[in-house]
Amino acid sequence: MGTGPAQAASSPSVCIQAHVTDAGWQSQVCNGPNTFYYSGTVGENKAIEALRIKITGHGRFCVAAHLRDQGWHPGEKCFYDGAEVFVGTTGQNRPMEALTISVSSGSIVGAGHVQNRGWGPSKANNFIYLGTEGSALNLEAVAVGPNTW
Repeated sequence: MGTGPAQAASSPSVCIQAHVTDAGWQSQVCNGPNTFYYSGTVGENKAIEALRIKITGHGRFCVAAHLRDQGWHPGEKCFYDGAEVFVGTTGQNRPMEALTISVSSGSIVGAGHVQNRGWGPSKANNFIYLGTEGSALNLEAVAVGPNTW
């Protein structure tokens, strides 16, 4: 996995842009059938506070973020194919600890980089869960793309 430039959205694709503690918005990365870039930071001990996620080619999709001291806030958000979703907060210094994504068509693959634990295993399905709950560990980077392997 590695950071990479944003690429033109193609079907299917997942585009992610992370808002990181003390760094602000990172560059957007888009993963298609042959890419698996991440958004966020690795090795810098900086939490993701918010994400912009756009999923194309998987029908309706839903996302939810687990935030420190707030839990699943404000709850799951669902949108139609190609919409851009915002989850989390900015300007509140509230780390994201976990993220769920589900799609109504096909399958996605994802991995999360968690504070002091590193990259978790890649998960592929129509529903993925990245990060932790109840451990006060920051989600520091995420990689999500269409499951074409």
